[in-house]
Amino acid sequence: MTEAPAFAPSETDAAMTAGEIDAYRPFPVHALPEPIRSFVIEGTQTIGCDTSFIALPLLAALAAAMGNTRRIQLKRNWTEPAVLWTAVVSDSGTLKFPALDLALRLLKRKQSEALARYEAAVAEYQDQALEYECAVAAWKKTGRQAGEVPPSKPEEPLAERYYCSDTTMEALAVLLKHAPRGLLIVRDELAGWLQGFNQYKKSGVDEAHWLELHRAGPLLVDRKTGPLKTIYVPRAAVSVTGNIQPHILQASLGRTYFENGLAARLLFAMPPRQIKQWSETDLDPRHEECVARIFDRLLSLTFHTLDDGAVEPVKVPMTTSARAAWVAFYNAHAQEQADILDHDLTAAWSKLEGYAARLALVVHGIRWAAGDLGLESQTEVDKASITAGVVLSQWFGQEARRVYYALAETPEERLQRQLLDLIQRKGGRITVRELMRSNRQYRDAVQAEEQLQLLVERGLVRVERIGPLCQGGRPYSLFVIASAADANSAPHHPSNAAAAHAEGTSASGAMDTVSPSESTAADAFLESASREVPIQEQVRAWPADQRLAWEERAAIMEDDGGLPRADAERLAWEQIVKEFPEDTSREDGDVPGLP
Repeated sequence: MTEAPAFAPSETDAAMTAGEIDAYRPFPVHALPEPIRSFVIEGTQTIGCDTSFIALPLLAALAAAMGNTRRIQLKRNWTEPAVLWTAVVSDSGTLKFPALDLALRLLKRKQSEALARYEAAVAEYQDQALEYECAVAAWKKTGRQAGEVPPSKPEEPLAERYYCSDTTMEALAVLLKHAPRGLLIVRDELAGWLQGFNQYKKSGVDEAHWLELHRAGPLLVDRKTGPLKTIYVPRAAVSVTGNIQPHILQASLGRTYFENGLAARLLFAMPPRQIKQWSETDLDPRHEECVARIFDRLLSLTFHTLDDGAVEPVKVPMTTSARAAWVAFYNAHAQEQADILDHDLTAAWSKLEGYAARLALVVHGIRWAAGDLGLESQTEVDKASITAGVVLSQWFGQEARRVYYALAETPEERLQRQLLDLIQRKGGRITVRELMRSNRQYRDAVQAEEQLQLLVERGLVRVERIGPLCQGGRPYSLFVIASAADANSAPHHPSNAAAAHAEGTSASGAMDTVSPSESTAADAFLESASREVPIQEQVRAWPADQRLAWEERAAIMEDDGGLPRADAERLAWEQIVKEFPEDTSREDGDVPGLP
């Protein structure tokens, strides 16, 4: 049974609001070794998603492939396993599921091959079982009296498992019993994983087991059914990866999960929503095969065998330069942790310390599997791998801060943050009419303007008053993200407006009034360019987002503003060209689409 959402930040961060959440920094793909780096970049271009959508599940899958066979040794009694728990936080319709499928495609292919071998082995076993039954019957009839040795019973084959989606502890214990390397838990929606804890038992039991799985510790599960009533796994390693929507995360991640440290063990990524755009890029099969070979080599890693036949992970020490880099990070990270007043973030920082080492181990494994000539040692983690692990860990720390603050938002703050994201996707500026068309939540102009005005009052957005675009027209308001406005202090020309001049809406506060008679050198260029090539031909050469924006704004100017269609198209064209110069014009000043 899942606890009701009860995320409550400390007093220090309770005042953190939507506009103050740190800006998203792109995933540090440069920290990934080849060929993983190229695979992530090309996969991102193929799907059109954020790089973290592919990088996080791929790192978790690679960690699971290495599994229990290796542990990085930081001190004599301190080792860290290759276990990662990653979670992509994003709204529906952001292409996170295609990215997850692409990231796990190669591991799933290996799983399919292993299951095909298992099915063949089962068929052979069934034939052997029939032969065994016949041999036993004959032995009982004559062989036993003759003193013959009874026939040997064939051994039932076991499926080699790399990943699963069943997260009940009993089912997982059975799989781990026969998977000493460990497993990867894959969930399209991680809410099912979080909400499934303690579903059929006393509260707290499952969480305790999962905390052991995160450190690849021992697992002891008692069952009421099945041939084995008690299952013991000395080193149960389970990596986790999946997606979750922000509002579902807030509902699923109860206060208990912060208090027991489970939330601190999750590596989050929460990139802003991106506008989808068609791409002709496709994943190069050669890159895919290179990554497939990485998985093959990692899955070929074996355990260290003791004299009594038992196996244990191989401990991988650090080179001298790597140890120096680790000590420098450790001390700096400890100071950062001491300076954090929020206890939830402090818990996350304590886990990020170990995660830096775990990520370094995974990077080392990838470089070893790829035959990286720059690897200082085959058997020791070098400085480059430690540095990469630190960079990745620090990025995850930034994301933890952003996610925790987002979880602490009030509904009003969340609404304002989403509105800011929408304005940013529209080039940093929006009109009341555009907001109404973009989100059905804002059903009338008064409601839409009230929400935009709240952002103005907080200093996150400024208002520009745009004068009439033609005789008899009405002025309207353009809401511009403050940073964008500060970067371009020049008054906004009417032809650079984002919507119709006839919206008839207003906003209180300081406004800039711009006369339609003003002209600039850019206007001269626009006028000359529009005469050279018909506007519609030029627009056809633009990216899809800019074409749609042009069509929408021209329609508003024609329908609401009463402008002739040709004038509406020309004014909308001028506005888009000024707002998106890189997408609508070449460096030499020629208009896209010209021969």
